[in-house]
Amino acid sequence: MPWLFLVACGEGVTVTEVKPILFVDETANAGIDYVGESYGASWGYVNDDALPDLFVNRHRNRAAMLINLADGSFEDREFEIDAWQDLPRSDQHGGAFADFDNDGDTDLLISVGARNPTQFLINNTEFFTDGIMNYSFDRPAWGGRMPMWFDFTNDGLLDFAMGVSGDNALFQVHEQVGSSFARRNFQTAHECTNNNYGHLSDVTNDGNLDWICVQQEAFPDRIYNYSAGLPFDDQTSLMPSVPNVIDSAMADFNGDLLMDAFGISGRIRLNGAKIVDENMQQIEAQLIDSDGSTTGMTFQTFGDISFELHTTSRNAAQVFIGSNGVNPDFPGPRLPITFTLSPSDPDVVGLPADFEAFGARGLFVGYDPLTSTWSVFNYSAPGGKTNAA
Repeated sequence: MPWLFLVACGEGVTVTEVKPILFVDETANAGIDYVGESYGASWGYVNDDALPDLFVNRHRNRAAMLINLADGSFEDREFEIDAWQDLPRSDQHGGAFADFDNDGDTDLLISVGARNPTQFLINNTEFFTDGIMNYSFDRPAWGGRMPMWFDFTNDGLLDFAMGVSGDNALFQVHEQVGSSFARRNFQTAHECTNNNYGHLSDVTNDGNLDWICVQQEAFPDRIYNYSAGLPFDDQTSLMPSVPNVIDSAMADFNGDLLMDAFGISGRIRLNGAKIVDENMQQIEAQLIDSDGSTTGMTFQTFGDISFELHTTSRNAAQVFIGSNGVNPDFPGPRLPITFTLSPSDPDVVGLPADFEAFGARGLFVGYDPLTSTWSVFNYSAPGGKTNAA
C-alpha cells in the first residue's frame, strides 16, 4: 500500500502520493548465473556503444566481462581476454576502469595477489591486451586489493594508487610520467597502510575531491587533501575514527550539500564451508587462521576426491596429507595446488597428532575409513603469520 503525505496549501489540502521503493531481482533475465567467490564488481565502458558494461571479479575463479546488450541482459566475453585464459585461477581482487591514456576508451587496472602479476588491460575498442609488463611499476606483483585512479598532480593525466593489504604495507601511489608511471609515496608523504580500498570525496568542502584511505581496523585510516600539490595535506582529524569497518560509502545522505559517511562493522573475511552445486559434488570453503588458531571442516563422501587449494603461500610443502604429513606434488609457479586422493590409499588415513611439529603454518587433510569422513584443518602456530586457504 503506498504512503500518503498531506501537505497544507492555503485553505485546501493537497494529497501527494509517493510510490514505495521497489527492486525486482532480474539476475536470471540478465543472463547471470554465477555462484561463488567475488572481490567486487566495477562498471565501465568496454566498447563504444555508450552502454555501461560490468567487470565482475571472481577472486580465484576466472573473471567475467559482462557486455551490455541493451535489452536488460549481458553477454560474458571473458574468453576474449588472453590474460584470463593464461591464468584462469589468478588471485584477482578489485579492478577500476579509466581512460588513463586519453584515447577515448576506458582501460582496466586489476589488483592481484602477490603470487600473480597485476593485470593492466589496455582497451583498443576491439579487445583488451594485458600491458602490465610495458610499464615500469615498482612491483607489478605487489599483493594489491583495489586500485584508484585520480589526477593528484593536476596535469590532465590520470595517476593511480593501489591499496595493499598487510602490516605496514603502504598504499602504492604512482604518477603518470611520460609513457609510464613513477612511484610517489615519498613525495606525497602519505601514511596509508594496510588498505583494502579507498574513496574520493570532498570532505574538506573546498570543491575538490579528497583521498580517503580505508582499513578495517579504523575508518578512515587517513584523509588527504591533494588539490594543493605535494606533499598531500593531512585532514584526518576532520572525521572521527570508527573501528572494525568492513565496507563504507560516501554520499550526501541528508541533502545538505555536505558529504557524509556510512560504514558497516563486522568481520571482513569469514571462515566457512558450503556445498555449491545441485548434485552435492562440490564444496567451497574459506579457512583463515593466525597466532595459534585452527579452523577446519569435516564431510562424508565416497570414492576419490579432488582438491584445489589457494593457500597464502601456494607452497605444496605446507600441505600435509594423512597422519604422516605427506606433501602433494608442487603445481608450478602461480598455480593453485591440485591433487586427487583415494579413500583406499593408506597414506591418506588420519591426521598428525601435533600440527605444530610440521612448522609455523599448514593445511592438513586426513581420512577416517571407519566413518567415511574427510577432515581438512588450517593451522597457524602461536605468534605465526596468517594462513589462509
